[in-house]
Amino acid sequence: MREKKRRKKGIYRGLLAGGLALCLFGGGFAAVNRYVFAAAHDKPVKLQASWQEPAAAAPQAVGYTKADYKVQVDPMYHASNSNAVSAEEAAEIGARYLWEVFGVDLKGCTLYMYYFMDPSRAIGYWYGDVITEGGDRHKAPYRFGIEAVSGEPESIIRQDFPAEGKETILFKEEKIEEYYRANSDEFNELAKTYARKLLSAEPVKAEFLTTAALLAPGYDYEIPEGAVMTMEPEEKTADPDVILVPWGEEIPASYVYITILVTDAGGNQVQVEIDRSDKSLVSLSKEYKGVDYDPNSVG
Repeated sequence: MREKKRRKKGIYRGLLAGGLALCLFGGGFAAVNRYVFAAAHDKPVKLQASWQEPAAAAPQAVGYTKADYKVQVDPMYHASNSNAVSAEEAAEIGARYLWEVFGVDLKGCTLYMYYFMDPSRAIGYWYGDVITEGGDRHKAPYRFGIEAVSGEPESIIRQDFPAEGKETILFKEEKIEEYYRANSDEFNELAKTYARKLLSAEPVKAEFLTTAALLAPGYDYEIPEGAVMTMEPEEKTADPDVILVPWGEEIPASYVYITILVTDAGGNQVQVEIDRSDKSLVSLSKEYKGVDYDPNSVG
């Protein structure tokens, strides 16, 4: 067994511009975004082979009417499993889920679909990027994941982006983690409410898991030499217009997120990410347990 390297307690949150370097850290979306920093765990994550009580394949979204959206499939990342639902079926499941969770109207949008096989679980997923009319795929406002064979929703995320002129929040990982580890009751209760969108049984437990921040434009962390990151920043060249802040110091952020782990009566778990400022839902993702997964092995 490869010796686990000690890494700095942090990962970059979000999806790589291509959307294909998917790291199922904690069961959800995680990959590279040079503006994003998130707290993580030093221990390997456990993944679960299957849920005890699978959710319904297609959410019964009240008031949902299929919008006039288009489906585009990445030619290099198509389904390799003959038992998988089609990209079009996965897109429609995702569309219903987007409506149910965020009330998204997809009229005029394109759902860019790509297939990914999780080697740790030998399970395939369809991932979808929502491209607005005239929009840029690399700035998809929403993304979702669907288990390719069962058709069950696996994850959904609202993508925020750094905004010029937005009031910034000073973010310091250790300080904010220490505070919310002891004062997360309000977010715990909110998370239980949000988690019902993905859980198949009533939530019975909620606990603080981690924090994340979307860094303000023009700022980034100065990564210390020798630090082992889950994934490397997207751009490695120095940008003279970017102010580098020493690792671990306070840094201006456009958004700060709180992640809560919710467990239902059947033992199934969902990570719920909440915007600290307005307490709105940012993402939901299934948490899997039972299979060793070391995020340091990625990349």
